[in-house]
Amino acid sequence: GNVPPEVIGIIVVFTALRMVAQMLIQVYLQLGLTMFLLRLTRGERPEITEIFRGGRFLWRGLGANILMTLIVIVGFFLLIIPGIIVALMLAPFMYYLVDQNCGAIDSLKGAARITKGNLLAQFVLGLVGAGIMLLGLLALCIGSIFAMPLIMVMQAFAYLGMAGQLAPRRSA
Repeated sequence: GNVPPEVIGIIVVFTALRMVAQMLIQVYLQLGLTMFLLRLTRGERPEITEIFRGGRFLWRGLGANILMTLIVIVGFFLLIIPGIIVALMLAPFMYYLVDQNCGAIDSLKGAARITKGNLLAQFVLGLVGAGIMLLGLLALCIGSIFAMPLIMVMQAFAYLGMAGQLAPRRSA
C-alpha cells in the first residue's frame, strides 16, 4: 500500500547522506591516486600508502569536482558537443590541483589553460583509453584489471606533457 511520508523522508535523507559519503570517499581516494600517479610518472617510487594521503586536498578537490560536473552538465544541455569539449578541457583538473596545490577554481582554469591546443590529443587519448578498456572487458572482464591502471598512467603522462613537465630521460 501506501508508504507513510515520514518513511519516504527517512529514505531520502539516508540516500542523500550515502551519496555524500560516497562522493567524499571517491574524491579522497582519487586525490591520493593522483598523487601516486604523478610521482610514478615522474620516475619516483611512490608507496601504495600515498593513495590514502589525499586529505589535505579533499575540500578543494570536492569543490572542483562539483564545479566541473556542473559545467559539463551545462555543456551537454547545449547540444552535447559543447559538453564534450568542456569535459576534454577540464579533464586534468585533479592533476593540476594536486600538482600545483591550488584551489578548485584555479585547478579548472589551469586545466583549461594546459589543454588549450591539446583537445584533439585529449580526445584521441580518450578513444585509446576506451578501446583499451573495451579489450579488457572482452577478455572476460579480467583484462580491465590491467587496462584501468594503464589508462590512468597514460592520463598522468598526458598531464605532465601538457604541463610541460616531461623531461627527456638521461642515458646512464
